[in-house]
Amino acid sequence: MSLSNHEQWHTREYHRCVYLRALDRCDKRPGDPNLVYKLVWAYSEAEAHPVPVGGAPLAAFPLDCYDLLLDLPNGALSSLPRASLAAAIGWNGALLRKLSLEHPRPVVMFEEGDGESESRMVVYFGNSCFYSFRTLLEAIGFLFEYWQVEPSADDCDGGHFGVQLLRANLQWEYEQAGEHADGIRRGWEWLGNV
Repeated sequence: MSLSNHEQWHTREYHRCVYLRALDRCDKRPGDPNLVYKLVWAYSEAEAHPVPVGGAPLAAFPLDCYDLLLDLPNGALSSLPRASLAAAIGWNGALLRKLSLEHPRPVVMFEEGDGESESRMVVYFGNSCFYSFRTLLEAIGFLFEYWQVEPSADDCDGGHFGVQLLRANLQWEYEQAGEHADGIRRGWEWLGNV
């Protein structure tokens, strides 16, 4: 069932007002990550609806607020809308690691390119299971789709796909740790040093 134009207008105006209120509160308490969470959420909801005829546009989103999302408690980041999360990660890459380690079975996510073709986002679940995606948003969607269950190893990238040296080094770091979570942390540390 779709919303009528009247309902869409009221829904968007409601979310626009929630966003403006959160924006005002963030100006008064700029270091509060919980307010920034509400701000991101309200902006996402308002953006989801088209601007109605005669409707007011949204106020600009203060991009530096994304940095405060790192201070959210574990588990909160994964409850944000995917598009907002992708935008936040685009602004602050450290959020990608935080999101990846919030996963019940932590993963490594990274951008991979060989200089000849387009770069892609890769999700690494350990045990040579790499999954590649054209965009960060697709990779986040995949991560959320497999939040509670592990994806099939049959669907992972083939052995000759991607940058082999990078993938081999990540696999080696993973295997040296012994346990999954430690292997993933080693993988993140290795990526941070590359």
